[in-house]
Amino acid sequence: MAPITSPSKVLVSGANGYIAAWVIKSILDRGHRVIGTVRSPSKGEYLLKQFGEKFSYIVVEDIAKVRYTSITMTGLRLSIIISQGRSTRPSSLV
Repeated sequence: MAPITSPSKVLVSGANGYIAAWVIKSILDRGHRVIGTVRSPSKGEYLLKQFGEKFSYIVVEDIAKVRYTSITMTGLRLSIIISQGRSTRPSSLV
């Protein structure tokens, strides 16, 4: 697989989770754009304030009921699916 060149667009599911927050930060630090899936607009807006203009979000109330083909994939170079049981954030990040 060819390396992902910057700037690329990357989808990260479960964007407001602990692991996803660190993954998103790492991707953004490398000059890419991130689209995150979140369960509510308020969580998305919170992350948008934390990560800035290179982050955007899509509200997906139940990821198990979504077919990824229904999410706009135009221009995506990578999709990272992250699932976890609880959402705890490191205070130094978000």
